[in-house]
Amino acid sequence: MIPEYKRVDLFTDKKDYVYEPFVNIEEYSNGLILVDMHYFFADLPGSTHIAWVRKTVADMLIQAAKNLPAGFRLKVLDAWRSFETQKAIYDKFLSDVKIESPWMDSAEASVVVQEFVSYPTEKGYLHATGGAVDVTIVDKDGNECNMGARFDEFTNRAHTDYYETRLNMRILWNRRFLYEAMTKAGFVNLPSEWWHYSYGDVLWAVETNNGVKYRPVLIEEDIENA
Repeated sequence: MIPEYKRVDLFTDKKDYVYEPFVNIEEYSNGLILVDMHYFFADLPGSTHIAWVRKTVADMLIQAAKNLPAGFRLKVLDAWRSFETQKAIYDKFLSDVKIESPWMDSAEASVVVQEFVSYPTEKGYLHATGGAVDVTIVDKDGNECNMGARFDEFTNRAHTDYYETRLNMRILWNRRFLYEAMTKAGFVNLPSEWWHYSYGDVLWAVETNNGVKYRPVLIEEDIENA
């Protein structure tokens, strides 16, 4: 059962920073984890084809993949994200909201955007830490399972619990398979996005009452020194 949607306040003063290297999850998992970096193939500025995550997160992803029912595989759609890419995503969604809702002022539009996309700041954002991943599952033929809303569809249908009250059992169970596999491995879900799971960042810290573990890294060249 997926918990009812709630909006999470992504703020905490608690920090317990640790040093932990990044790894390339595709190589680290020996191909167990599939990778299809969405923003790289969409040619967004600053995007990378490598799914960089912290080593603990990589181990957790491997466990999550093993938690899935037989015949399913885990696919990473995005992981560590540069400041330049984060800003491009935020600016694009903000522009879309203003066009679709011209009565909103900039502050109101920003509130809508930040339900789904962290504001790009040099102090950090979820995908800067190497602790946040966007994932889906694929079937035995390699086809992405129907989740009822496409990746980065910023509507209520993207809310993880959306199909808990709607009669589409295939979509409901696909989401539950993913949710159960990831949370049993130790991740927390961002309730507004069925695809987003975190460990060690501010979302995880708030939801588990811990301190933030991972410092933000804003450019790919700094990953090896993180």
